[in-house]
Amino acid sequence: MSIKTHQLENGLTIVYDTPENKLPLTSINVFVRLGSNYETEGYRGASHFIEHLCFKGTKLIPKSNDISIKFDEIGADINAYTQKDHTCYEVKCGDQHVGVAIQLLSDMLMNSLFEKKDYELEKKVVKEENVRDNDDPESIIETMSDKIIYRGTSYEMPIDDLIYHTSKTNPLQYEKIVEIYEDFYIPQNMVLSVVSGVSFDKIKKVLKKSFFNRPLKPRVVDPMKYSVEQSPIHQTEIKYDLLKKRGIEATHIEISFRVCSHSHPDKYPIYVLSQILGGSMSSRLFTILREENGLTYQSGSSTEFYGIAGKLVLYATTDNVKILRNDKKKGVLPLMIDVLCDLKKNGITQKELEIVKQSIEGNYLQSLEDSYVQCEYNGLHRLLYSKEEWCRYSSIYEKWIKSITREQVNQTIRNYLSKTNMVVCMVGETIPTVKSISSICEKFDSR
Repeated sequence: MSIKTHQLENGLTIVYDTPENKLPLTSINVFVRLGSNYETEGYRGASHFIEHLCFKGTKLIPKSNDISIKFDEIGADINAYTQKDHTCYEVKCGDQHVGVAIQLLSDMLMNSLFEKKDYELEKKVVKEENVRDNDDPESIIETMSDKIIYRGTSYEMPIDDLIYHTSKTNPLQYEKIVEIYEDFYIPQNMVLSVVSGVSFDKIKKVLKKSFFNRPLKPRVVDPMKYSVEQSPIHQTEIKYDLLKKRGIEATHIEISFRVCSHSHPDKYPIYVLSQILGGSMSSRLFTILREENGLTYQSGSSTEFYGIAGKLVLYATTDNVKILRNDKKKGVLPLMIDVLCDLKKNGITQKELEIVKQSIEGNYLQSLEDSYVQCEYNGLHRLLYSKEEWCRYSSIYEKWIKSITREQVNQTIRNYLSKTNMVVCMVGETIPTVKSISSICEKFDSR
């Protein structure tokens, strides 16, 4: 069965699919094209703040607790998250409750009260969330890396910015929150993705009766108000960012490389490379760092891709005394650099490629147990990447990954793993000097 799409007269896009798992469960995701990428001075943190306030009450359901009760009454799970380029509201419920779930979501997103008292109260909650993230070394190091990888673009800014309670000159005001909500939370800037056993015709009928179908007056928005810079600054050498932070006993290490954008054909070979580096218990990082040297409990590799660029990340967490040396042997950082040097010199093996493909295929099959994965994939494609060639989520492996060759992966190594794309970040209570770290990292790409 093919994906079905429909657009309401007010501009809301609907994308519909049936679940691969055949369970009588419906996943609903509403995507808004709004994230930290769209925030300029005075608006920093607005996207995430709006996400919180949409749960605080509507004209029909003024009390936030009553919204929660309504979802509990139909046994639904509801959540939301904010990213750099979008905000998502997600609900999973039994097929029989689809109408109620859509109606509740439409009320939350289109009829939020945004009362000032809720803004003042939620400011404290969001502040606590930011304080928690500021104590989370993984969140900290990700922000440090993004600041360099995406420098020169709005993607370098963190999703959660503390400017609204730390800046005395340009705080995030209540009026700014309302303004950006009214400008972005409009049907033509939203996509509703549904994966359900309920028929598409019934879904469309439900939507037409919901607040998502409400006619809205056209709004004129100054495009420069939310300007988005799209030109990453080219670097000529390895960039370093080291942070000593009290209370973080283990040291977190991240080596990142700026790579291609979401639409580039190198995306999937880079993903395969990432899995070879750190995607499983047979990966290079896990084998060398843990199995052969007993140095780390946590290590791995990941990728992310945006419309302008992406990044390939190698990470590890270790005792600070093992960063550079492990008694008389090499420590974590030099071993990670050795892995990269070997890749640059010899590439991957055919055996590695065959094993990782089987692993990826298995992971895709397992992920089909949860219809939410399909729902998110479909919605993001329609919202952000509709001009790209596309296939169903269940066909990604067959279409994009199965045919990847060893030479394709090795070519991506040659194209992207270089000093001019490389960023090294560390967070911990005890950090080696920049000189000692750079003396190791500069060996990369010189063999």
